[in-house]
Amino acid sequence: MKTRIIQILALCAIFLTTSCSDWFDVSPKADVKIEDLFKSEAGFRDVLIGGYSLMATPSLYGREMTWGFADVLALYYPAINNKSHSYYKIVRHQYNEPEVEFITDRIWENSYKAISNLNAMLKYIDENESVFPNKAAYQLMKGEALALRAFLHFDLCRLFGAIPLPENGTALSVPYMKDFTNVAESPLSMEDFYRSAMQDIDQAMELMRESDLMGPNYAVLNTGNSSKLSSRKKYLNYYAVCLLKARIANYFGDKSKAMEGVRVLIPTSETLLPEPLSLATGATDKNRFFNEEQLFVLDVVDLDDKLSPYCGDKAKEQGNTSTTFLSFSRVMKERLYERVSANDNDFRLQTWFVDFDGGTDMMSKFKGTTTLAMLHVSELYYIAAECAPTSQEKLAYLNKIRAHRGLAAITESLLDKELEKEWQKEFMGEGEAFFYFKRKSAKRMGVFNQKNVTDVNKHYQIPYPVKEMEYGKITLNN
Repeated sequence: MKTRIIQILALCAIFLTTSCSDWFDVSPKADVKIEDLFKSEAGFRDVLIGGYSLMATPSLYGREMTWGFADVLALYYPAINNKSHSYYKIVRHQYNEPEVEFITDRIWENSYKAISNLNAMLKYIDENESVFPNKAAYQLMKGEALALRAFLHFDLCRLFGAIPLPENGTALSVPYMKDFTNVAESPLSMEDFYRSAMQDIDQAMELMRESDLMGPNYAVLNTGNSSKLSSRKKYLNYYAVCLLKARIANYFGDKSKAMEGVRVLIPTSETLLPEPLSLATGATDKNRFFNEEQLFVLDVVDLDDKLSPYCGDKAKEQGNTSTTFLSFSRVMKERLYERVSANDNDFRLQTWFVDFDGGTDMMSKFKGTTTLAMLHVSELYYIAAECAPTSQEKLAYLNKIRAHRGLAAITESLLDKELEKEWQKEFMGEGEAFFYFKRKSAKRMGVFNQKNVTDVNKHYQIPYPVKEMEYGKITLNN
């Protein structure tokens, strides 16, 4: 029953991408009325887990929103010259081609499916608070649903919304769905979207602060159960939400709010991370992406098998004839990760890459794991290096995380240059570099290759799904 319910929620909670009659309709298909589903804590948890499971599919963070589509947009893999390659038109930013629209339509559709599941939870959770064993369990569940709703909406905004420039405050973002409904809504302005997202984040933080194991009450709530701690990293926990607040605020240029999120975990650059977190002190094949720093990871079933045709054994077997193979020049890779100081010995360079043919490399960051990184503490230091109030503080934050990547301290004159490189180095395989270029409205973009951007809207704003335009809910006239 649990599996069937999750499947129904994932497949039937469709709005905005189908006709308005095709909405969240549980009872005829699963013999479970939605009111009955939420009469137990287990029912709420099943729906929440279903949302994470949907996020882990290849159409979302299991591929396209991380090491696939999003990283291809950022030109990590520029040498895609085979016209049969699945990403041939994507690397060229040809967004109106059918094979590109297929990917972006599914990102839109499945993100809103997951959001619909969350809205169903939030519709019933207050009236059914009594099904939870205590108030803390209720607060944690509600806070997590609110935070995950903000997370999903934000990434839709980063893809389909306007560039977050001050002059674009009234430009369109995406619909911010807060009600459990089959009625499509119009996109919010960028300003209104930001307010809606931060409302969810602030409410989530308030609810979760005292009740989450991954929060300031860790010493009180910790029972020594390592599996319970590991489990909280597979969900949006309190500390992850603090980083999410900083990420969203930074994207919208609100440096003060961004630092509010940063300072919950690291009030100063020298502050030790709160338990149970710590910064990496080295790199090993068994700890390629610094597990001790992870705040939120996503479980992906058979991740090695999913990676293999793109940057694994199957890709190597098929060689240059592959239609999925993702590679980059070793020269370009070493230029990005080049030493600034003779004392530099970048941990990432030691473990994140595997040779293909002597001059070409593939990413091996997630080899041997079953999880993908969604949020990790290094981003807090990079955000602080952009948003801290003084140049001295910015430099201190960046040098702190550089030291834990095997890199020597830099001087203030190199701050901006090295910080930009860090966004590209650290988040390979995570889909963040394209969004970095977008929020900067960069006139030259790309990691292992660069292109001039003559029309920032053309390159950085993914067109809305055609179906949405047909419904008349989205127009291009702001």
